[in-house]
Amino acid sequence: LMSHLGWVTALYLVANHLLVKGILFLVAAAIILRTGKRLIVELGGLAGGMPVTFKTAASAIVALSGLPPLAGLGGKWLLLSAMIEKGWYGPALMTLLATFVGFVYMARFIQAIFLGPRKAVHDALREAPITLLIPQILLVAGIFLMS
Repeated sequence: LMSHLGWVTALYLVANHLLVKGILFLVAAAIILRTGKRLIVELGGLAGGMPVTFKTAASAIVALSGLPPLAGLGGKWLLLSAMIEKGWYGPALMTLLATFVGFVYMARFIQAIFLGPRKAVHDALREAPITLLIPQILLVAGIFLMS
């Protein structure tokens, strides 16, 4: 966008993305560590056994989607404001559509792994180790701070 607001938006979105992707990689590590599975189709119903991991993943998905009340909304708002300031109404509408579509496909990730039917093999599932939970919680705190 080559404007002051565009540069501020870019930095804000990079910071949000950094926090969110850090959480999601830690969530993936926790799931692989506890289940030994790497395919989404082999997972399901993990929210009961891994409630903290589920909550951090859900927070990351909402922040990445740009939905209220988390930091992603601030970045999307700045981006939309910069586009409107430039008169780019078409790209602004496409950004709104992409926000919705992005949330839908990321919500599917949460549903398939954490909320889907639980596999019998995961009945004795435990929460991720504290060494994976503390960084997740700190990154979620960063998201809330930015929000």
